[in-house]
Amino acid sequence: MSQSSYHHGNLREALLERAVEVLGEVGVEGLSLRGLSRDLGVSHAAPARHFSSKGELLSAIAKEGYRRMTAAALTAAEDKTSAVERLRAMGRASVQWAMRNRAFYSAIMNPDVNRYGDEGLKTSLQDYLAVVRAAFEAAQAEGWKPKHKLQALQIFGMATTIGASIIFSDYLQSDLFGELNDEKLIDEIIDLVIPPL
Repeated sequence: MSQSSYHHGNLREALLERAVEVLGEVGVEGLSLRGLSRDLGVSHAAPARHFSSKGELLSAIAKEGYRRMTAAALTAAEDKTSAVERLRAMGRASVQWAMRNRAFYSAIMNPDVNRYGDEGLKTSLQDYLAVVRAAFEAAQAEGWKPKHKLQALQIFGMATTIGASIIFSDYLQSDLFGELNDEKLIDEIIDLVIPPL
């Protein structure tokens, strides 16, 4: 791509898209603003107009990742009639999203991203957690696990879903378990964590 291809803010979007590709190909360690400049055919200084550091770029990717993962979870829950089924659908959709969007999920889970993330990233995470919390509250109000503390249910459910998402999205870990693109396996995991009423 040539530098002249970028105008009216298109470079920022191109940097994000290419960064996600690089994350998927070589991981966080292989990502650099200089490398993105080279890949996109722009000057080494051009990315600095949009991202002052690699950390800021990773934060932007993670924010977009949280936005997309939240949207996927909510879309999956839309047509469900019960709160428990909505919660199950959201858990399933979160793991599926991680499996299909490995680079975004890698950015979300990267400790450096979380350590250096800006307030916008914290807000994105809080928005996602609020959606999840509301789903757990609604399921419990419907009669799912009424004797358990809501916080314990949420932590257990999220820990299992996040753990499964890491395994399904990480090439090295998924290799340990064999081919992990089976959506029925995701259903079985959700059944163990959030059994239907």
